[in-house]
Amino acid sequence: MTRATPIDDALATIRRGRFAVVVDNTTTEGRGWIMVAAEHANPAETAFMVRHSDGLVRAVISDVQFDALRLTPHPQLDARAAAAPWQASADFRGGRSSSTVDRSRTLRALADPAARAEDFSSPGHVFVVRCAEGGVLAHSAGAEAAFDLVRLAGLRRCAAFAELCDIDGVPLRNEGLCAFAQEHGLPLVTTTGLAEYRWRVERLVERLSAARLPTKHGDFTIRSYRIVADPLEQVALVHEGWTPDAPVLVRVHSECLTGDIFGSSRCDCGEQLELALDRIAVEGGVVVYLRGHEGRGIGLSSKLSAYVLQDKGYDTVEANERLGLPVDARSYAAAAQILRDLGCTRIRLLTNNPAKVAALTALGITVDERVPVIGRTTVDNAHYLATKRYKLGHALEAIESPTRTE
Repeated sequence: MTRATPIDDALATIRRGRFAVVVDNTTTEGRGWIMVAAEHANPAETAFMVRHSDGLVRAVISDVQFDALRLTPHPQLDARAAAAPWQASADFRGGRSSSTVDRSRTLRALADPAARAEDFSSPGHVFVVRCAEGGVLAHSAGAEAAFDLVRLAGLRRCAAFAELCDIDGVPLRNEGLCAFAQEHGLPLVTTTGLAEYRWRVERLVERLSAARLPTKHGDFTIRSYRIVADPLEQVALVHEGWTPDAPVLVRVHSECLTGDIFGSSRCDCGEQLELALDRIAVEGGVVVYLRGHEGRGIGLSSKLSAYVLQDKGYDTVEANERLGLPVDARSYAAAAQILRDLGCTRIRLLTNNPAKVAALTALGITVDERVPVIGRTTVDNAHYLATKRYKLGHALEAIESPTRTE
């Protein structure tokens, strides 16, 4: 796929009332939409959207506005767009046709903060969807991406969008979407790129509570956080004492119930956590404990299924792949948000995983140094550690290449 447009450039284009192309690149299907700020919709632009789409012009609005306008859900109206119970349709008063004049008037009215429920009739010719809470961070789709783009552009929180199709009505995918954007000189935004941008530039974390936590390692302050689009509360353990202008010693630790709580010797997770807590209790620093990362993000039950395959001779990478699961599904966006909240934007990272360094760096955290955190190699975890080194690139130089016993 052609390289996406920088988000700031796309936002500048949207502010000028021009279109952007949005691509959902989280799947191989690669669906795409054309969008514009609804407040800028006019008959010519609406006609352009209709001509290059499936013909269905949609508007995405917030939860609050959807409820205030008392729109009645009609999920059957838009089966081609994977209709959901929160879809409706509407016409602005006096507009009863599918003309681009009437549909553009409806779009501008939906973007008007003074609009009232009695201004609209339903069903109508503009399909209205409720934006998922959290936007593209919660749901990687055209509606949420379009809504996030107009909001980030500082415009009214209503976007018009339509699924791009060829002349025969077949939805455009991947390279077809890139070609369309190039032909018409439009910015192209991917849903993952937009999500990464939001994690980088927005504050998406809320402090919930804090308390003193004495442990066998030393005294910490434990802080809980709520992260946008994350159902789990996240946790940071803070041991004060670092120098304000120096990089902070940090461990970003992925939850591992079997290793952290039950002391499993199949992995080195619990030992790495213990070593990190010991060191941070002496030097000062932060442990960010990321819940929802079990089994490199595949979940506890899947991890246990992978254990069964590992006992048959598969390594951790092969086991995940055989189950049809990603090798590593973790995101460190929540960790970056928590670290920024704590003022830790320059860190020394306790990790053997260069990919973690790269991920945090991409999220705006400066990693001055990668600090090794090496546990013991045992009969039970030797193959696991070797796979980490040779297949995942972890800095575990003392580990020998794995040999399989079938």
